[in-house]
Amino acid sequence: MNQNHEQKKKKIKRIGKILLIVGGILSIVGIGSFFMAFAGGGFPSLFFLAFIGFPMVGFGGMLTSVGYKREIGKYMKDESMPIIKEAYDDLHPEIKDMVSLIKGEDSDIECTYCGTKNDYNARYCKSCGREIKDIRCPHCGSLIDVDSNYCSSCGKEIR
Repeated sequence: MNQNHEQKKKKIKRIGKILLIVGGILSIVGIGSFFMAFAGGGFPSLFFLAFIGFPMVGFGGMLTSVGYKREIGKYMKDESMPIIKEAYDDLHPEIKDMVSLIKGEDSDIECTYCGTKNDYNARYCKSCGREIKDIRCPHCGSLIDVDSNYCSSCGKEIR
């Protein structure tokens, strides 16, 4: 990264922290003056400091968060990516099956006798003429009944 950029970033962090501290002190003094006036019955002479301190705290917090944006972003990425990867790993097989079904790639039935691919609804093989009774599960490869909606071995949906 550019050295000039890093210097600007350090300056923004420093100014932000200073504004946070000074603004916090001014706010505390101003609010303290307000409540002390209730106790003594006088006029809150330093209450105006709260009107200076609160915006300083807000602006200081904004500058500090801008200065640490890269660090905050990296932390958020490191916390989020394992969860996103786990969700991807869980959903990937189902998404892949759905895409192949939409594309029509896995909608053919393979004849268990001669290996010829037949139409999805075929009851007889177009090559050898035998009745198609069993198909192979696209997930685990087990032989299952052609009318099955779920594999009896792995339990996944066939169609």
